[in-house]
Amino acid sequence: MSGLEVAAGIIGIADVTLKSIKGLYDVFQAYQEVPAELERFHKEITGLQSNLGGLAYLETADEATREEVRKLGLDKHMESCAASCEEFKRKLEKWTRHGPSSFRDKARILVNASNIQKYTTRMWTTARMLDSAIGILTLKKTTNIESLTKQIDQWRIEAQNEKDQNAERMVAVDDDDDAETALEEKDDILAGFLSQTHDLGTQLEKIKLNQTIKNVNTHEEAQVQVGMPESAADKVANMDIQDITTGRKAKAQIGIFGSGKGVFD
Repeated sequence: MSGLEVAAGIIGIADVTLKSIKGLYDVFQAYQEVPAELERFHKEITGLQSNLGGLAYLETADEATREEVRKLGLDKHMESCAASCEEFKRKLEKWTRHGPSSFRDKARILVNASNIQKYTTRMWTTARMLDSAIGILTLKKTTNIESLTKQIDQWRIEAQNEKDQNAERMVAVDDDDDAETALEEKDDILAGFLSQTHDLGTQLEKIKLNQTIKNVNTHEEAQVQVGMPESAADKVANMDIQDITTGRKAKAQIGIFGSGKGVFD
């Protein structure tokens, strides 16, 4: 499959996912105030709805970048997300058929808290993989590999903490088969996310960027370094430096340079 086909496939799935999220978002519009048990879910689908547009970068990304995004398995995450949205929409409409202010419906939402947690986790993991994909797509524009790696590490900590808490909940509901099943499915989602983000960290370490620097002018007697420090060299595949003009008695280091005092001596 070519890079263009990969991009078209992911964008097509994103459109389907967006429609499913929109359907759920419209259900929430009926609430004057979102119930506490649904607040996190509402927050996640609101963020997903806003961020899916970032995949437009796929259309202009180079072949190598599209391949990096393909390796994320984002298409499978979004397909699962869309299916979860449709399923949860049906359940939520059933639980709240008497209206948002109904005491009976509020009780149903409370009873189904474990199911709500499961669907919320699916939205959260999809949102984080989407953030990772957009981060990779914008590496050459705004995102720093190191900062993206740190962000992924933080998501892993959050996921592991949630997984540990979920294990405690599973013990507490061992006499409730429906809740136990929902929490087991949630545990599987978190385990998959932890495995995939571990692989993503390794993937990011291997990404090398192309760097172009041009039209640099220095003042008289200036000291300037144009290029990159030695410590960043393993992150750059190619560096193209053009049109460097130095002023009278100026000093310039061009290319890969070391760090430390006395570099212009």
